[in-house]
Amino acid sequence: MYRALGDYPKSKEYVTKAYALRDRASPYENLLMQADYYYFVFGDEDKSLTIYQQMAESYPQQDIPWNYLSVIYEDLGQLEKALQVDLQFVRLDPDTPYIYPVLIRDETNLGRMLEAHKTYDSAVSRAPDDPYLRRDRYLIAFVEGDAKAMAKQVAWFEKRPPYGPMLIFEARTEAYQGHLRAARELQGDTPKAKAAYQDFLELWKDADSDIPIFKEAKAEYAKLQ
Repeated sequence: MYRALGDYPKSKEYVTKAYALRDRASPYENLLMQADYYYFVFGDEDKSLTIYQQMAESYPQQDIPWNYLSVIYEDLGQLEKALQVDLQFVRLDPDTPYIYPVLIRDETNLGRMLEAHKTYDSAVSRAPDDPYLRRDRYLIAFVEGDAKAMAKQVAWFEKRPPYGPMLIFEARTEAYQGHLRAARELQGDTPKAKAAYQDFLELWKDADSDIPIFKEAKAEYAKLQ
């Protein structure tokens, strides 16, 4: 709770207290207290990852270990492993709704747009009013350079109360597009234009090379070489 509120010192204090009492807990809770202790108090991702893996194997129907495995792999830049963790959890518990937006983001981060579309279509048929899914459909459209599909999702949100995560995504979209605009505007200044394109391409370094917005940026960058 304290971590969710941004009170990290208090969160560490209570995680440490729980760790000290771990031997009084059930085997599952004992492992969870250990994993949380190494992850949240010390930031030891390798140690906590090992324990979360053990938990996922021993208690596969518990969602917490799978969640943190996915988060840690993503933090480590191991996007393929994060995807495989989330796919495995979906296979184990396909009725858990919140995993689908996570899975869509995994697939989008890896540039696997066909898979992301399939996951979205399957998930939205179950939960058509899920704002997380709608937000991630906007992300798919942005990556594909599909302005019409982006506008469709924006229109969906405009009919509902303000939704913070979507507003953040729209702001990030402007930031990404800003890199491209800056690069184009700097075509007469080759070093600065190249730097702007490099910034953009770094943001998309793990993406599928067939993504339109990525292909366009690579082509323009190549002209500057």
